Amino acid sequence: MYNHDYIKNAIELDVNTELSIKKDIYDYNYKRLHFIFEQTYNFCQENLSNTNSKHIFQPAKIYFGVSSEINASARRKWGYSLIKFNKGLVEEFHDLLYCRFGERIKESPESDFLQYEKKPQTTIMFQTAILFLFYHELGHLIQFGNNGFCEKEESTKTNGSGIYSLDDHAMEIDADLYACSYLSDHIVEFIKMIPSGPKEENIKNSIICSLNGIFLLFLMFNHGAGNIYFDRESHPHPYIRLSIIIDYILDSIESKLKMAEISITKISKQIIVNEIGSICEARLKDYFEGNLPSNFKKTIQKNELNIKAYADLLIKKRNEHPHSTHNRLKV
Repeated sequence: MYNHDYIKNAIELDVNTELSIKKDIYDYNYKRLHFIFEQTYNFCQENLSNTNSKHIFQPAKIYFGVSSEINASARRKWGYSLIKFNKGLVEEFHDLLYCRFGERIKESPESDFLQYEKKPQTTIMFQTAILFLFYHELGHLIQFGNNGFCEKEESTKTNGSGIYSLDDHAMEIDADLYACSYLSDHIVEFIKMIPSGPKEENIKNSIICSLNGIFLLFLMFNHGAGNIYFDRESHPHPYIRLSIIIDYILDSIESKLKMAEISITKISKQIIVNEIGSICEARLKDYFEGNLPSNFKKTIQKNELNIKAYADLLIKKRNEHPHSTHNRLKV
């Protein structure tokens, strides 16, 4: 278990930045979901502290914002690299999963944040989604570079509202793919730990469970999904992002299992899309006020060619962008 002192870090930020413990930084001690906040904080801070200073400006800190708004952000300001998760993001995502999927998320202080074995489906969905979001925001910090004199900020807000830019969409996909590269490692480690072994059904279910968590997180950020769009908003439509993520996760896991000498039959993207849509429709019919998650598989099928064309454009733009993680990490 990692053991970082959240309050000590909060006091440091209170003293050295314009952030205030009273107004900006949420103190989760002795509050609801204390252990979940603590486990999330310790894992994320350990990774931030150990990220090479060639890639992000150090010191780097994560903290929880006091707002109930569903929001996460990456910022380089006041001489720090900062990631913020609003407390409302953690609380609402926890409650969405617990209330709709019916299994309490494990809150034991002794449990390892990444120790999946024998945990309920709800816990796996929560952890993989939070890990994905953390790595996504870390990807933005890498995009910002390590020049501490240049202030930058990126925010993952509800509805992805903002001015459209092809570059911005490409950099969001870049951060998604950076997150996928690490998340696929965790999924493969989980698959290796399953007591009954890395059977194909176990592998498929592990992938579906993990992607379900990310899918629900995206839906929560967007209050459902709404009609698909391409050249609008600050972030790509969640269905476009999920389509790209599924392709990348499947290829990455297949490659990593092969390296571990675990052979599997190639898993069809269509199977994953169908399963995600069916599971979410069954559990969340009334939660998103008409923006049914089942629309995912219908939308993907109906717009398959347009989604692929736009995804190819975004990935090409990402590969060319000098500030993408894809290129920054080559240096």
